[in-house]
Amino acid sequence: AYFLKYYPRTPITLFSRILIKTDIVRGFDPDQIDTNMISFDELISLLASLGGNVGFQEKPVCKHRLNPMGYSKSSDLKILMRDLDFILIPYQVAKERDLFPAAVLERWKLTMLHKAFRGTYTKLLKEKSYSDFAVYHAFTKKISARAARKALLSMSVLKRLLISKMAIGLHEP
Repeated sequence: AYFLKYYPRTPITLFSRILIKTDIVRGFDPDQIDTNMISFDELISLLASLGGNVGFQEKPVCKHRLNPMGYSKSSDLKILMRDLDFILIPYQVAKERDLFPAAVLERWKLTMLHKAFRGTYTKLLKEKSYSDFAVYHAFTKKISARAARKALLSMSVLKRLLISKMAIGLHEP
C-alpha cells in the first residue's frame, strides 16, 4: 500500500527516508535503468516499495539540497523524457506481478504522469523553450493522451501558455 498511498502527493521516497533491502538493489538491471536519470532515487524507492518490507522514517533525517544535475536545473529534453522511467518502470513491474487491481494501478499511473507532464510543460514554457515544449507534448501524448490532455489543461500550464502567447504576440511584426 506504500506504493499507492504516498505517491504522488509528496516525494518522500528518497534515500534519506527509506531503507531498501540489498537484494532489491542488486536486482536492478543497469542496461534497463539509466542510473544517471534525474529521478533515479525515486525509481529505486518505488521499486523497493513494490518488493515489500520497506522501512520508512516519518521525520526527515537530512536537509534537502538541489543537485546541479537535478530536474530543476536540467533543460535537456532527452533527459526530461527519459526521466519518465521513474513512473513507467515501477508501473510495469507492479502490472506484471499483478500487485494491485488494474483500475487502481492505472489511476496511479495517470496521476503520476499528469504530475510529471504538468511540471515539465510548465518548466519548458517558463524557459521559453517553445519548440521543446511541442516535441515533449507530442512525446507525452504517445505515452498517455489522457494524462497529456489533463496536464495541458491544468491552470499552471494554461497560465504559462497564455503568457507565452502574449509575449510572442508582442514581438511579431
